[in-house]
Amino acid sequence: MDKLKTYICKCRKGCVGDFAKEYWTEEDHKEHNDFVAKCKADGTFGEEFDVEMKILHNPMLDTPSKSKTSSYQFTIIDFSK
Repeated sequence: MDKLKTYICKCRKGCVGDFAKEYWTEEDHKEHNDFVAKCKADGTFGEEFDVEMKILHNPMLDTPSKSKTSSYQFTIIDFSK
């Protein structure tokens, strides 16, 4: 069996990526703006934290290809809702 590969990404509290807000609703924007205001008030805005992903290589989806620059595919399942 393949081993899990661990990827660690450095993130900053209150900051989101380029396309993170693309499909946000007005409520999503309000929640984020409230969170940012809270972080700025308590001095934690921009604090660095790690996000860790463990990914299992799937030979059917992830086999390296000479014609592509990237051959990885993954699905994110949001259990928070």
